Amino acid sequence: MMKIKFLMNSITPIHISSGESFNKLEYMKIDDYLHIFDLGKIIDFLIPKQRYLGEFILKFEKNFSSGIEGIIKEFNIKKDDIMNFLKYRIKADGDITSEVFTFIRHSNGRIYIPGSSIKGAMRKPFYGDIIYNTDKEIREKIYNFNKTKNIEISDIEGDFESQIKRIKRLGMGKEAKLENREVISFKNLELKIKIDNSYDIENFIYKINNFYIMALEYMIKKSYKYDVFNKNLKNILKNVKNNIKKSLFLHIGFGGGFYTKSLGVFYEINDPDLVKLRFKERKYLIKGHTYTPFPKTFVSSNEVPLGWVKLDLVN
Repeated sequence: MMKIKFLMNSITPIHISSGESFNKLEYMKIDDYLHIFDLGKIIDFLIPKQRYLGEFILKFEKNFSSGIEGIIKEFNIKKDDIMNFLKYRIKADGDITSEVFTFIRHSNGRIYIPGSSIKGAMRKPFYGDIIYNTDKEIREKIYNFNKTKNIEISDIEGDFESQIKRIKRLGMGKEAKLENREVISFKNLELKIKIDNSYDIENFIYKINNFYIMALEYMIKKSYKYDVFNKNLKNILKNVKNNIKKSLFLHIGFGGGFYTKSLGVFYEINDPDLVKLRFKERKYLIKGHTYTPFPKTFVSSNEVPLGWVKLDLVN
């Protein structure tokens, strides 16, 4: 295995979901930060102080709509006590009044980027070799090679700038509901990967970039209704084309799923019948996705597409 080092920079905001979301009973805005509390521990703290459990439940339910601030007031919880249950805090602009989706974290509360997110974004472009190769035996070899540990990437930690942003899904045919999601940005984050010796690194970078050029060109074509968003996509495309041989570009996390960075690109742009046939051979490649027009939606923060990163090779 070859060892290769990149310096990774976010081009646009990144969101990789933790699978958790928090409601008003679990957070409180203090100054410019959203404070996330452990609701279970708050309840454990309150219950021994209650005379009647039924009465406690009724009081708790009464304050659902007013959130954690209503709970604090109702049960007269002191500021020092409530801060004992703080999990972490996130910078947040404006009023936050609905559900918040947070970035993936370790158990210690530190944000990280899963190596699998980077690895998946690197490997998916190579599935085109499976789709278009006429020899089934060769297709099987490519697939089996691609799914094994031919690329190894550990989880990535660092100093991330984190913030709650209002995220909008474009292209749903009606005005989409805004979502609160924690996004990160970063500069010169060191990324070390191990890659099979059979890869030529220059061709590896060139092939992946060409895949994302194809995806970006199609996204630009489909997002013509959204002027600013469309312009931002064109700027990313220009960046990729200008650095196609010396930098690696990837689309990761929320907004970079099946339709925008994966096999949906091959399906929609090229030969749908052939792609369907290959999917049938390997049903687990697509995990039950249906064949709806690519892409279903675009995800943006202030008209900026989410999920784009640039990796510069370190000699």
